Amino acid sequence: MFLCYKGNYISFPDVCKIFIDIKEDLISTWENKILRGLDLRVHYDKLADDLTTKDMGYCSKNPQDITLVPSVRD
Repeated sequence: MFLCYKGNYISFPDVCKIFIDIKEDLISTWENKILRGLDLRVHYDKLADDLTTKDMGYCSKNPQDITLVPSVRD
């Protein structure tokens, strides 16, 4: 299947490659130019909400529910 874009024919695999290249460029820019090589990661498996709580005013960000990790600066 070919698409005509501004007089140029492109195929679906070409469109997929464009998105892959953009993703790889964004990751490289984020890791190398913004974070400057720092290995910062978010461990999403540790983030959870208690969906069974029906208490009035419940918030997943209540201070007693948050475990603080000491920062490098402390």
